[in-house]
Amino acid sequence: MTYHDTYFGGVKFIGEEVVYDGESDTPIWGMNYYGVTLDEELSEEAMDKALRPALMKVGEDDNLPVRGPSRFESDGYEYTFNVEGNLDRFDGIEEIHKGGKLIYQLRCTGGRIE
Repeated sequence: MTYHDTYFGGVKFIGEEVVYDGESDTPIWGMNYYGVTLDEELSEEAMDKALRPALMKVGEDDNLPVRGPSRFESDGYEYTFNVEGNLDRFDGIEEIHKGGKLIYQLRCTGGRIE
């Protein structure tokens, strides 16, 4: 299989992930996402420091393994990812809070491609 992620933007961004069958190069799974940093004082680099550690934990709990775990805390940031469905068809909301304040949100949807 081959994985490809394309996105555009910085503190407001949109993207798409696609998994291809390795033998036929046919797309078999995909996800679209749109995210926004709600605290305009935070840089893209600061958000990356909050988001990247959570995304590295994908698959470490029972959450659908398409973004990060259902909950993760690091350096004063609280990451949550609530997702409904299964790998065939799902919708999710990813959020980051700092000091109880929502500072980032991403919405995603995806599933099997036939």
